Amino acid sequence: MDQRLRWITTSHRGLYIHAIAFQLRQERAVACPGPKWAYMVGVGRSAVPSINIDFDSEREDDLDFFTRDAAEQAAISFGMRIVDVMLEIQ
Repeated sequence: MDQRLRWITTSHRGLYIHAIAFQLRQERAVACPGPKWAYMVGVGRSAVPSINIDFDSEREDDLDFFTRDAAEQAAISFGMRIVDVMLEIQ
């Protein structure tokens, strides 16, 4: 991995969304124009990532992106939907 991992954080409706994008391992049989990226997203009340946030642990196999920025943008968008659902069911 040639780029360091970094957390990005944004707030939405009073909760914080924390996301990290990471490069996927490339399989030799798949010809891609470059590395593919995936993400992990967490939602919580703290402005900094911690063990007290809820992480999305399931990832679709076909959910990958060609750039880090695209993966981060998708993670934040998904996190916003999680927050919306969490607040609507309360």
